Amino acid sequence: MRLRRRDASALVLVASIATAVRADTIAYRPLSRSDFRAKAPPGERTVDAEHMGAYTCGHLIPEQPIAIRIEPAAGGSVARAPTFRVRGVMDRGCSWWNDALRDAQPAAYILQHEQIHFALIELAARGMEARGRALQARGSTIEEAHAALRHALEALQRDTAAALQRRSDELDRDTSGVYRPDVQQRWYDRVAAELSR
Repeated sequence: MRLRRRDASALVLVASIATAVRADTIAYRPLSRSDFRAKAPPGERTVDAEHMGAYTCGHLIPEQPIAIRIEPAAGGSVARAPTFRVRGVMDRGCSWWNDALRDAQPAAYILQHEQIHFALIELAARGMEARGRALQARGSTIEEAHAALRHALEALQRDTAAALQRRSDELDRDTSGVYRPDVQQRWYDRVAAELSR
């Protein structure tokens, strides 16, 4: 962590949260079959892999460093991260396409399904970024305010990941293992509308 004084009343802390992510990632865009480069699904997904058409690995990555602005406030200090940024990415080296299941569902249906998962990742990143920029944490000292904001950002990351998992599970309940193009299209239209806001 480095401290930089911006003016007489505020400190900007530049902090890092270590995140290990593979290099073969892409930001949100239309997917193609060639984006699924893994030879096998991730280890935790091998149990039900025979029933999956594909698997998308995604990450929410807070851009580094995170600049935290700390200002004096009544009774201490208040910390914010007004330029907080989050990227939603697909890890192509971990994302897998099940070639053995080629006759179970049309490839376009599977690809649309994975596109929706990718859209949910992007939407989660955008929401996390907006909520992170709105956070403020107080402390009686600069250090306490900084620690409180870091804890709030970590809680935000956990909450966002849990909400993303719930939404992804809902998509899977509605459209995985069954061929329901009308239901899946409604999902696609919904996330497309959310992305356009």
